[in-house]
Order: sequence, then C-alpha cells, then structure tokens
Amino acid sequence: MPRGDCREKMVVPLLGANGDGRQEAAEPGGTESMTQDRRGRFRQKLESLLDDDGIFLLHTIGANRSVRCTDPWIDRYIFPNAMLPSARQIAAAAEEFFILEDWHGFGTDYDRTLMAWHRNFTRAWQALRQVYDERFRRMWSYSLLSCAGSFRGRAIQLWQIVLSPAGVAGGYRAPR
Repeated sequence: MPRGDCREKMVVPLLGANGDGRQEAAEPGGTESMTQDRRGRFRQKLESLLDDDGIFLLHTIGANRSVRCTDPWIDRYIFPNAMLPSARQIAAAAEEFFILEDWHGFGTDYDRTLMAWHRNFTRAWQALRQVYDERFRRMWSYSLLSCAGSFRGRAIQLWQIVLSPAGVAGGYRAPR
C-alpha cells in the first residue's frame, strides 16, 4: 500500500456497534502523521460513517502549541508532511461537526511505552539485521528515544478524545 493511504482506511475496520446498537469508531493514532488535506477527507469519511448517536475515539499525539509543520528530521525520515496538532487545532477542526464528550491525556505514560519498544527493538536486532541495515537501526532508535524524551519533558502529549456528531443522550460516561 502506498505511504499515506493506510491512514484514511484505519477507521473503517474499527467501526462497529456497542451492546446498545450505537455506532462506535476509533482511530488508533495517525492523525499526527496525516497531511492537512487528508485530515479533511478523514473527517468527511467519519461523518459519513457515524449516525447522530455514534461516538468516535481519536487517539493521537499532540503538541502544546499550534504549528503548521513538524520537526525537520521527523518530516524528512519518519512522517513526511505531517504535524502534531495542538488542542486548539483539534478543537477548532471538530467544533462545527462534533461535540467534545471527553478528553483524556496520558503522555507521561507513553514515555514508558516508547522505552519498552526501544528495549524490544534492541533485543530483537540480531534477527532484524537480516532485513534492515545499520542506518535503519540508528534512525529507528533515534526516533523512539527522541520521542520518549519529548513525552518525558512534556513537549508533546498523548490524548484520547471522544467525539459525537450530536451528543450522547444523558452524557458520555468515560471509563476510568
């Protein structure tokens, strides 16, 4: 699949109905790596899939400040033409189309996740080196460790945001 195409398709297999028959959709990370034009198409697709009583979980990495581009190294080697959306940018993009039901931040936990991924990658390197070169190893390690540091330093965040097209009757109750 060509780079960039997979992010638009991620919501479709995750669309389902809960026990009450309400439609639910989730996007398990990826809006941060979408280009601006793909975000608009993603929102339109989501609107077409959800009924008024449906809910949508957006799981995304976000930035503390609004920007229009990302770190030059990340842009060149990891996520070309991407950016980390800020809370303001997410809220502005959603306000005409969705009701914000819940916003949960747990970026400090993601530091530990990235460090575990790095440990697993390092342990598995002997097998992986048959497929990937040393340059890939260095870049992937740098990416995991620099992102872990950004979460640890609170420069970037990890959010789960619940949105609905018309509001959840009686209000949304977040499981915590």
